[in-house]
Amino acid sequence: MDQNTLKAILKKHKDTVVRPANEIRIKNLKPISTGSLSLDIALGVPLPYGITEFAGGKGVGKTTIALESAANAQKMGFEVHYFNIERSVNEKSFDGIDINREQMQVWYPDSAEATLDIIESVARSGKNKFFVLDSVAAMVSEKALAESAGKEFMALIARLLSGWLPKASMLLEKQESVLLLINQLRDSLNPYGGAYTTPGGKSKDFYSHEQVFFRTNKSSRLTGSEADDYQGHMVMAEVTKNRFAPPFKKAQFPIMYLPGPHIDQCREVAQLAIDFALVQKGGAWITLPDGETKIQGMDSFVQTLRDNNELRKELTDNIKEIVA
Repeated sequence: MDQNTLKAILKKHKDTVVRPANEIRIKNLKPISTGSLSLDIALGVPLPYGITEFAGGKGVGKTTIALESAANAQKMGFEVHYFNIERSVNEKSFDGIDINREQMQVWYPDSAEATLDIIESVARSGKNKFFVLDSVAAMVSEKALAESAGKEFMALIARLLSGWLPKASMLLEKQESVLLLINQLRDSLNPYGGAYTTPGGKSKDFYSHEQVFFRTNKSSRLTGSEADDYQGHMVMAEVTKNRFAPPFKKAQFPIMYLPGPHIDQCREVAQLAIDFALVQKGGAWITLPDGETKIQGMDSFVQTLRDNNELRKELTDNIKEIVA
């Protein structure tokens, strides 16, 4: 292109950026961990600048995963803003997660419009913001709030997001910030589509860089010594959209309930080490990488990783190296 023409265009459109294709890079070279090693591996570049959607059924652990992600963002210097639309976050939600509560803002907006306006205002105030909107399905528009409960409104939130998300997507990338949308899975009434759908319309499907669906079931519950002593559950995750790595990858990780809901990273690393044959499992015995030390039982192996940070780091690094 003629340089005079280019200069004239950029002078007229001052906020426009143009660069050769060979200079395009993924801006976020230090991805924000979700708290799950297997999910990070499945995503490739977890939680890049822009919009990501996490969706799941009831009780799967969406809020816990969001808080784990927020804690890791905070450790990387991001300013965390949590929009508690579902009122699902309380003081017990943080007990199992290493997050600085004093440095985290929890918002309780009174409408969907207020929520989106606040996010936009905070994003414009500076770079490196991490927003969690929990959840899209719980947002209510000002128009619906002003009317009686029996009056029907068609796709108010979908129309609102359709106009706001394109603007937000550009703003977030410019400000090197992340918006994590939490959503609910609903049964789809379309006989020709998938079994599930998510509230909020189709626009979020296009403007999200990554989308992950989370599921769990009764057979995935983790019990203690008694059959009804539920200590946690396994979460199955499927990456349904990914702009930075191959999509449709799956991950599995445990959420434990005490001292508060959290992703059990030691248990996850222990299982991955067995799956990748970094340790040898024979019956109930697990042989560590040194080839000599033997541990009886999965719970004992997990406890060993809790007590031995060096071994845990070694296994984690080896897992990352295998999948790199």
